[in-house]
Amino acid sequence: MTVLLDIFGFLSVLLRGLQMAFEALTVGGVIFLTGIARAVRDEALPRLLTRWLIWAALALAGTQICAVTVNSAILVGSTDMGLDELIGAGFWISGMLVVAGTVAVGTLVRTRLARIAAPTACAMILAGSVMASHSVARLEHRYVLVALTLAHHLASAAWIGGLPYLLLALRHSQDTRTAGAIVHRFSGMAMASVAVLAGAGAALALVYTGSISAITGTTYGAMLLSKVVLTVLLLVFGL
Repeated sequence: MTVLLDIFGFLSVLLRGLQMAFEALTVGGVIFLTGIARAVRDEALPRLLTRWLIWAALALAGTQICAVTVNSAILVGSTDMGLDELIGAGFWISGMLVVAGTVAVGTLVRTRLARIAAPTACAMILAGSVMASHSVARLEHRYVLVALTLAHHLASAAWIGGLPYLLLALRHSQDTRTAGAIVHRFSGMAMASVAVLAGAGAALALVYTGSISAITGTTYGAMLLSKVVLTVLLLVFGL
């Protein structure tokens, strides 16, 4: 059982990381398509971007299903919980929200309903993801932490998740003016996203760590420092 729990812990961390990556690509792709690239006249470019968005959504759905399956298997194997009890658990609800949102993105992003359906689906994805975060489990300042976590996820998706779509758009765009307009719009959104990301991240770090010593002396602090370093590197890349 000890070995099983160790494997479960490793898989949980791995799947959570993949979920965050594919969530950023999915939500960031929707933001880029509906906000940044909406004025693109070349029909081939939106089709290329939507193709990548659909693959990101499928990857997020698959990863989320794997995560729910792993959590369900470990609970069934270590407790007396039945299927009806699992379905009502928080991780099941959050997982199904994410899966439903990704299915909606994948099926509706190329339809006339995309402008309304895709942002709504992203709201479902973000709601499900935030439900599985530390903020929901906190008893103190829960609603403030949930709002900060939501802002953190949205800003990181708009900036980091949108970067691959920006590179694809610049690489395949045939019109210099269109490329310039895309870069101008994305730069403005990226600067706003960085400000929100830094502000929300600093507030969350202050609540979760509580002190400077906790940043250097805990696992969460080490992860936080690594995220700061990666953010600085991305800012240098953006510059």
